[in-house]
Amino acid sequence: MPGDQESAVSVIVAAGRGTVRPTLDSIRAQDLPGCRFEIIVVADETAAQDVADDPSVRLIRCETRNPAVKRNRGAREAAAPVLAFLDDDATAPPDWLARGLAVLEAHPEIAGVGGPNLPPDDAGPAERLTDLVLNAPLIGAGSPTYSAREVQRPARIGELHLVNLFIRRAVWDAVGGLNEAIGYGCEDSEFIYQAQRTGAAFRYDSDLVVRHARRPFGWPYVRQRFMLRTNNGRLMWVYPCLYLRRPSFLAVWAALAACILLAVFLPFGLAAAAGVYVVALLAYNVAAHPRWFPLLAGALVVHHVTYASGLMWGVIVGAVTPWRTARLRRRSR
Repeated sequence: MPGDQESAVSVIVAAGRGTVRPTLDSIRAQDLPGCRFEIIVVADETAAQDVADDPSVRLIRCETRNPAVKRNRGAREAAAPVLAFLDDDATAPPDWLARGLAVLEAHPEIAGVGGPNLPPDDAGPAERLTDLVLNAPLIGAGSPTYSAREVQRPARIGELHLVNLFIRRAVWDAVGGLNEAIGYGCEDSEFIYQAQRTGAAFRYDSDLVVRHARRPFGWPYVRQRFMLRTNNGRLMWVYPCLYLRRPSFLAVWAALAACILLAVFLPFGLAAAAGVYVVALLAYNVAAHPRWFPLLAGALVVHHVTYASGLMWGVIVGAVTPWRTARLRRRSR
């Protein structure tokens, strides 16, 4: 962090999941010639002990598990005109800050830029299986954010995540930061949606990479994905335009509707469709990743069931508890 000038960028890390030292080591190792940057860690008391004596870090104690609250606190304390967000279980390559700032300089019309989060090189088998599920074309997560494929273009909602995101401070303040009522899961997409409603544009750049730990496939993965999709379902009642314009969500609802109709009017047709579905997943598994046969096919079935059930549960919860769902709505602007 050389130089006496004001910071060009404030790096904000919301900590609370074990040690944050690898993340901070990667930030301190940034190669940003001629520019100064600050590191802000917002942590509860347990996580704060990990960095309490680190002079390179501005520590803000915040006793909450809500990451939106933590990030908002960090942004309020930030001194730089650009905010860079990195998760506490992620690491950044030495050129991360330089690349993010270079994109913002090259595109003064954009409000922010994000890129992919890839698995660490030492990821175990369960994490690798999760990564294969997320990257399965058309039948996986459906977002380039988990992939290394070359993409440089205007970002779509759902492609930018706070694990790897640069935002101009002026736009952050204009939107009002993150929606703390959402907490974890979709708060980044809701922020992008609100910013776009004010005319702000964002960019996705596959050269802006971080390494991010994957949830091991199994209960940790299912629990996380079910919670995220439940939030999606609830938010559909609050911001229908945020989701109904996305082909992946429309495809899920079309598939669910087809399954219900077949179950009611043509049960044997539903059994036949299920058979075709399983065979198609097995064929994909053999063709794309034969070493993972049949684990990947089974994992994709679990992924799809979790996705659909979480989304439906969120819609049901939103319908039967509208007074709770209404709290997710941001103040009108």
